Amino acid sequence: MKKLRTKVAYLILTVGTFYLAQLWIQGIAPHLLVGAVMGLAYMLIGLGLLGTSMPSLWLGCFLPLLSIVTSIHRYLTVIDDTIILVNIGLNLPILLGCSYLLYQNYKKS
Repeated sequence: MKKLRTKVAYLILTVGTFYLAQLWIQGIAPHLLVGAVMGLAYMLIGLGLLGTSMPSLWLGCFLPLLSIVTSIHRYLTVIDDTIILVNIGLNLPILLGCSYLLYQNYKKS
């Protein structure tokens, strides 16, 4: 389980870096600042997952789920862009990995 937790931590750190990199790639815009804050939250969660923090597992489920739901909404209603599908594809393994780790943790106790 430690290997899975480490892999999920590195993946969420990578996604957080992508969110922050949008500011340099696309310039500073109000909607990108929300993504930058999300990226910072992802980075903090990723650092927590490298340790033994339980709140990081809960947040590692909640934030990617929120991102997936909003991305699906944007894809279906506002923007038909493949980058949104990449966002969903990167957040889905994080959500599944953190959910599995939570399940295993509560199954033990």
